[in-house]
Amino acid sequence: MSTGRDLVVSLRCVEELFEPPEEQPFDPATRFERGIDEILDRLGDREHRDTARVVVELPPAQIHDSTTATTRAAIGRYGSYRSARCRKDLHSSRVRGLRALRTGLVILFVALALSTLIDEVDWLPDFLQRFFSEGIAIIGWVTLWNPVDALLFAPIPIARERRRLERLARCDIDVVAHVGG
Repeated sequence: MSTGRDLVVSLRCVEELFEPPEEQPFDPATRFERGIDEILDRLGDREHRDTARVVVELPPAQIHDSTTATTRAAIGRYGSYRSARCRKDLHSSRVRGLRALRTGLVILFVALALSTLIDEVDWLPDFLQRFFSEGIAIIGWVTLWNPVDALLFAPIPIARERRRLERLARCDIDVVAHVGG
């Protein structure tokens, strides 16, 4: 029986854990997402941050002697793969951000230098001088948007997924028969 710290996912077959189920909108019991996605999403909710056990409910005919062991192993392999993918994505984001930062800083420096030079020009009318000076400075600052995004904001959802995968790795995995079925 489940406790307050259990996360229970009911499936029609163990394959629904990793394969998208057949969508049947007229059936009120139909699932629209893979079981593993539901587990990871729910592990991100406040109510499941202290979850100690993931319970996969299956029809009794789907449960065999090795079902729990193979399900644990499959979830472990999947978690390891996704964790490695997160590490690669974080590294890729950092590398992309640092490369873009180098380029962006050079463009910003050149833009600010041009902006300062245009401010010193006396042969342009004031409104054109200001238009070009501020426009070039803005273009220089805009070149930093991509590096800021890659270094500060792109890692946020990746880190969130990684935390959920770490929570899943700490959970016990049990496979039980549907209650009443």
